[in-house]
Amino acid sequence: MRQFLCALAVGAIGIAPASAAPRAVRPAKKAAPAPVLQVTPAVLQLDGKRDERQLLVTAVYPDGRRLDVTRTATYLPPKETLSITGGRVNALRDGKFALRIRYAPAGSRTVETTVRVEARNSRAERQVSFLNDVIPALTLAGCNQGACHGGQFGRGGLRLSLLGYDPDADYTALLHEGGGRRVNRVSPERSLLLLKGTLALPHAGGMRLSPGSTALATLQRWVAEGAPGPREGEPSVVRVAVTPSDRLLKRAEVQQLQVTAHYSDGSTRDVTRLALYNSGNDGVASVSGEGLTRAVAPGAAAIVVRYQGQAAVARVAAPFARMDRYPDLPRTNFIDALVQREWQRLGLVPSVPATDAEFLRRASLDLTGTLPTPEQVETFLADCDAEHQAGPSSKAQGSGGAESTGERRSRKVLPNSSPGPSRARERLVDRLIASEEWTDYWALYFGDLLRNTKKTSGEKGLWALHNWIRASLRTGKPYNEMVRELVASRGSAVRHGAANFYNAAKTPEDLAETTSQVFLGVRMQCARCHNHPFERWTQADYYGLAAFFPGIKRKQSETDLLILHTAEGQVQHPRTAVGLAPTPLGSDPVRVAGEERPRALAVWLADPKNPFVARNIVNRVWARLMGRGLVEPVDDVRVSNPPTHPELLDALTRDFVQHNFDLRHLMRTIVSSRAYQVSSRPTPANERDDRFYTYYRARRLMAEPLLDAIGQATGRPEKFSGFPAGYRAISLPDPGLARVSLLDTFGRTARATTCECERSNSPNLTQTLFLVNSDYIQGRISDDNGVVATLVKAGKPDAEIIRRLYAGTLSRYPTPQELAAALGFLQEAEKKREGFEDLLWTLLNSQEFLLQH
Repeated sequence: MRQFLCALAVGAIGIAPASAAPRAVRPAKKAAPAPVLQVTPAVLQLDGKRDERQLLVTAVYPDGRRLDVTRTATYLPPKETLSITGGRVNALRDGKFALRIRYAPAGSRTVETTVRVEARNSRAERQVSFLNDVIPALTLAGCNQGACHGGQFGRGGLRLSLLGYDPDADYTALLHEGGGRRVNRVSPERSLLLLKGTLALPHAGGMRLSPGSTALATLQRWVAEGAPGPREGEPSVVRVAVTPSDRLLKRAEVQQLQVTAHYSDGSTRDVTRLALYNSGNDGVASVSGEGLTRAVAPGAAAIVVRYQGQAAVARVAAPFARMDRYPDLPRTNFIDALVQREWQRLGLVPSVPATDAEFLRRASLDLTGTLPTPEQVETFLADCDAEHQAGPSSKAQGSGGAESTGERRSRKVLPNSSPGPSRARERLVDRLIASEEWTDYWALYFGDLLRNTKKTSGEKGLWALHNWIRASLRTGKPYNEMVRELVASRGSAVRHGAANFYNAAKTPEDLAETTSQVFLGVRMQCARCHNHPFERWTQADYYGLAAFFPGIKRKQSETDLLILHTAEGQVQHPRTAVGLAPTPLGSDPVRVAGEERPRALAVWLADPKNPFVARNIVNRVWARLMGRGLVEPVDDVRVSNPPTHPELLDALTRDFVQHNFDLRHLMRTIVSSRAYQVSSRPTPANERDDRFYTYYRARRLMAEPLLDAIGQATGRPEKFSGFPAGYRAISLPDPGLARVSLLDTFGRTARATTCECERSNSPNLTQTLFLVNSDYIQGRISDDNGVVATLVKAGKPDAEIIRRLYAGTLSRYPTPQELAAALGFLQEAEKKREGFEDLLWTLLNSQEFLLQH
């Protein structure tokens, strides 16, 4: 009965017992949106038995997401028409075919597309080309690279040109040297080239030609065909292209690359399996020898592809975070728009804006190499207070005085929605770039670049070039005009300071390297001995540039040095011994009278259409202000070292040229951007970013600004022998003239090379010990005429002295906690003056003082 009642009760409320319950009907799971397949190339043309083409198959989803499925798709060609492995296609017979490609994404329906294939000459063997087949095979196997037979002295008695830049010499070495045993045209299988490469005979370089490899098959065919040499008029590679050129991947996602070589006769060839690949940042993206790229970690990496002396780059990036909605960040100018586009793409959010006090110190050091004075700190913060309508400013009096509004503003961290850049900051920047300190600081910079020293130019020449640089900067001379005057200069090195450009480098080769690296940002040194291994520049390019300078002569008198441009001399190609016409990089030869060769180069350099000069100085200035170049190193511009923000570098360059190469305008544009004005404190979300400017890159003060800052903060500036009192380190025409150990300890440059890397800003233990223990620092702190002694003698209140020391070193006022701690420390000091000296010593040794932040 109880069972019956229970069953009745259950039935009454509509619930069946578990044993009798009907199977629940679940709603069908909605299928994920299906992608569309895109295939590159859309039409596949194959010509020859060994012609191979790499397909790229991409699944494009409705939300815009792209996924490379080249190696996971299914290929369905008509029977016995095509051979396909990993998306690489070879023709088995002639004809026109429809290749079906199918992809089954997880959680979605299978999708399919069709590609038209046109194949011809599928049974015809093309004769092996030494230039376009054998050299690439040797390069792919590593035989002609620097670590093997391509080194300066070769290896094991065989010397090949680096990466095959001299095919004629390579052919001679392989066929006619070594007793003719390297290539045996009578018995090809006995060729040492094949026996050693496959380890059939001992080979110090190990196995370089693995069974079944493309390189081995090519070399076997070449030897079997009688080892033909380079042919006259054979087409050569003029450029390579890589697809895709820019790709955003999730972590662990892959992307197959496709590489196409373009030849001088207009033909093309798929060289995906013949090219060399290298990742510019293995920690972000890896790449295989067949061009399969994999995202490893968040960030961006340049995948450099090289083939036959040409290079191309594919940019691969992986987001740091996924954001459904990116915050709406304010912008000041086009810099912010382009930087923020990259932040959004990579899922990066910048740090909060810098405070007014931080901006004051940062801009003053970046633009003038000079700390703001305490008076300038107070004036600027008051100006900011008035603008931000933060209330009236009241100066604190004594230890119990009210904290001024300026003091509050000096430490307040503003949120992203804060005003950030302001009219007060704009006025500050205008004042800084109009100052003599700006002229002195950037004259120091260009003096470094031009290697202006007493050793190279003599005392009169040193001062003449220094004064010319300062006058050019002070009067706002366009930068391209400065370059033109330097290279075209001649006559008295004393009366015409620019003529001393020809003292730092003397030979045509050295002048070519200096001109290229300083004004173009291109390092040509590699091409002096062989074609550049990572760039398109050849020995002909190198010596064509050097051909502008063989007529440079120097005539020394008792009181002067004359720089003469003569028609004498000619530069010859070291390999062919053929005289070369003067040729700007990437341009046509210049036909000009011998004595006018430097002037012709100067005209080319100064031309607003020049592709290098404006771009180079824009990148250098950006690096100086932002802590890292868009291209890094700044003087190593090449295809295989691309900028982190290509569109930004292009936009800055255009803007610079449109504003008549105005250095002040360039600096004002950069410093006015919100990208420049972010805090130097990274957040947990962006702390892994080391190249996208989500926070300001803190760095140690350079030697000369640091020396001046210590002198200003202590009230005891350095007195340089032979210079009037008040002369600053940033004003010296040659830092080597100052015999101050601090400058050496903190990495001043000797101006011996054209590389900016000569100046070291890296912190080390010696610097720390110098600041902590040296009599130099302590002597200035405790000097009876120093700032501490002066303030104590004047009877200033303790709190006011503390604020003065903070403003004079850190360009801000102490927080209430810092002020309380300092006052407590003073009470424990045996002598109040010594307590203040200890406080100043502590401030000078703090990272906040030693770093630009």
